[in-house]
Amino acid sequence: MAVSGALHIIVDQEVTVNQQNKARCTMEDFACISLLGRWMYEKVLLAEQTRETREMFAIKAINKRGTVHYEIVERLMCEQTIIEMSTNACHPFLVNTFTSFQTQLHACFVMEYAGRGGLLTHSKGRSFTEPRAIFYSGCAVLGLEFLHERNIAHRDLKLANLLLDSEGYMKIADFGYCKEGMGVQDHASTLIGTTDYMAPEMLTDKSYTRAADWWELGVVIFEMLVGNTPFNGNNQEEICDRILTKDVQYPSFLSKEAVLIIQKLLCRSPQLRLGAGERDAQELREQLFFREIDWSALLARKIQPPFVPTIQGGPKDQAHPKTVWGISNLVSTLLEQQQPEPSAFHLSSTVHPRRLGTLPHTFHHF
Repeated sequence: MAVSGALHIIVDQEVTVNQQNKARCTMEDFACISLLGRWMYEKVLLAEQTRETREMFAIKAINKRGTVHYEIVERLMCEQTIIEMSTNACHPFLVNTFTSFQTQLHACFVMEYAGRGGLLTHSKGRSFTEPRAIFYSGCAVLGLEFLHERNIAHRDLKLANLLLDSEGYMKIADFGYCKEGMGVQDHASTLIGTTDYMAPEMLTDKSYTRAADWWELGVVIFEMLVGNTPFNGNNQEEICDRILTKDVQYPSFLSKEAVLIIQKLLCRSPQLRLGAGERDAQELREQLFFREIDWSALLARKIQPPFVPTIQGGPKDQAHPKTVWGISNLVSTLLEQQQPEPSAFHLSSTVHPRRLGTLPHTFHHF
């Protein structure tokens, strides 16, 4: 794929759920409240719909001029594909996206706001009870199972990307590092992800399989139960060295079922790792660690979460002053020139089936 100039987005066909409302969605449909996060070429805004529902959303704004490299363009296209796939399926444990729009400088995805924080925020270096860790791990297993069944590897599973919704269910977020075409025997080679959670084969081999996702889940389970990652260190080099060589030290308070599943997930041989074979997530479902989970009930969200987070006031009250830094300039930029330029990329259009108040459900495509 040749890439020149800025990344552009076009609409294959205008489709709206509400046929009475043909208006295209723009930043003017939202009131931005705070900056939830920022990375190299993207920011995530907390925004309130200004029409009837006054519902809260997270808007991912991607700077198109910063995405001129092939790998970044490929990742964005993959992310949009996964967003549409999971959203159309309304998967309960993946963060869904409802619509998208663009300005001249930014591609914007309007996502559901899992507004009770990430597991990293809730842990704050402390451990969860085992029932709580089992519940969140079960949600993660079902989310990864959905991706793996569609030959997608997540490649960045970590506490910061595991978010809680208002009912206490956990959702996997951030599909920016996902990789398509990852069947059981397929390999990827890009060194990508978060060092503390990386599987050893990602650090040493020329390629790796989607079994790296299950290693990451092992790190997540350990961190939830112990309060820190199993291979933490003072710098990147030390962390990598420990991932490759250190034996995991299991505190005596961990149950034997917890130790056993972590050991199977943190197997340095990817071929022997739990979940690495054709049966994938089914191998995890059968572990004693999950013996109390009714998987059908969990998928249907009929299991009462062990913890339901509460917040004082509303979402608007949760913005720490420092998170609002730079938001005025960003919103001003987003509001400039709503009309897109011609695009070099063209994919078919899909629409989320759920009604979102009066908001148009139109995906714009790379």
